[in-house]
Amino acid sequence: MSYAHIADTAALIHFRFDDYRIDATYMENAGSLANLDSLLQRLDVSSVDSVVVIAGASPEGVYEHNLYLAGKRVQSVKAYLVGSYPEWNEKILCRSLGENWLALRICLLQDKSLSEEMCQKVLAVLDADVNVGTKKWRLQQLDVYPFLYEKYYRRLRHAAVCLVYRRQTEMLPAGPLASLEVTSELSGVSADSSEWPGSSADSSGLVLSELRIPQRAVQSWRESREIFYLSSNLLCPLANVGVDVALGNTWSMGLGYSYPWLWRAADHKHCFQLLSWAVDAHYWFGAERARSYEDRLEGHSVGMSASFGYYDFERNYQGWQGEFAAVAADYRYAWPIFDDRLHLQFSLSFAYLYSVARPYGVPERGGKAYKRNYTQRLHYLGPNAVELSLVLPVKWKLESR
Repeated sequence: MSYAHIADTAALIHFRFDDYRIDATYMENAGSLANLDSLLQRLDVSSVDSVVVIAGASPEGVYEHNLYLAGKRVQSVKAYLVGSYPEWNEKILCRSLGENWLALRICLLQDKSLSEEMCQKVLAVLDADVNVGTKKWRLQQLDVYPFLYEKYYRRLRHAAVCLVYRRQTEMLPAGPLASLEVTSELSGVSADSSEWPGSSADSSGLVLSELRIPQRAVQSWRESREIFYLSSNLLCPLANVGVDVALGNTWSMGLGYSYPWLWRAADHKHCFQLLSWAVDAHYWFGAERARSYEDRLEGHSVGMSASFGYYDFERNYQGWQGEFAAVAADYRYAWPIFDDRLHLQFSLSFAYLYSVARPYGVPERGGKAYKRNYTQRLHYLGPNAVELSLVLPVKWKLESR
């Protein structure tokens, strides 16, 4: 039995160069997002078969990085939809296109400003049986390449969102979804920016083309999802570890353990030993709907933490042993490095600390410590920690439906 997937409307969301975050101020995104929001608020979830999200990258630069970038764009749009409309989560189908060569071809074929000769030269490069790197290099050698880059490449960095309704024969719109593998002629997409679906000039819907495709609108794919984050302070290496778990897109909870039980001089003149445990909660700033699963714990955050522990500090044969408890306000800033494989995180905290200390002395070199016959109750309010941490996102592969 065959089905039809008919799209009544769609949004085309554009991305800045080498970026995967949704920027409502960029190009026609404000109008596209407003139209999409208006439609999803009116629709009944049960009336829609699926919400198709497809994203690509412009064919320039390193191929592997473009695959990564297209995948992140898919996840950003999915996070936008789920963050705003969680009831649609089970309907969302995703696919990363990688480099968007097919959309470039469509733009080229429908651009009447190019001469037939120049168009054929570009098509010859696109159709050449060579590797992707060679194809990009050959394109860049053409006189028309600066024109193509300025007019089309920014429009290839997009994600298409389409609401699909099932009917008796399976159909999908062309347009930005034309990058699906189909067996019939692609049509209905104009190279003119004003005619792109989701633009300010035409955001009411997609031009439909009857395309015979597999029953599933989008093939399943694998995506990575962070399940927790491991961290360690580089300013005190190998002496602490932390674990954070994201709660939604803007909150996180964490546990920390510090163990610089490092040093006691053989002559008992100096000592620095500390064990502490901490729990914290942080709020991460930024537009919740623009965050993907992989960048939730990036950017600025503020939070609160509580810690306790015990210590043994000594200098020049005079020391203190005791327990402490502290409550702190924390600021963090984290940014991704190595294509988001790791994060670098700076943090600064101000705390109120309470401790009961037992002073002691060591009367002879290498001898026994003797406790004083009194205790001290200590109060401290001020900065208590500076960290520059390396964070490892621990991921789990998930199979989409």
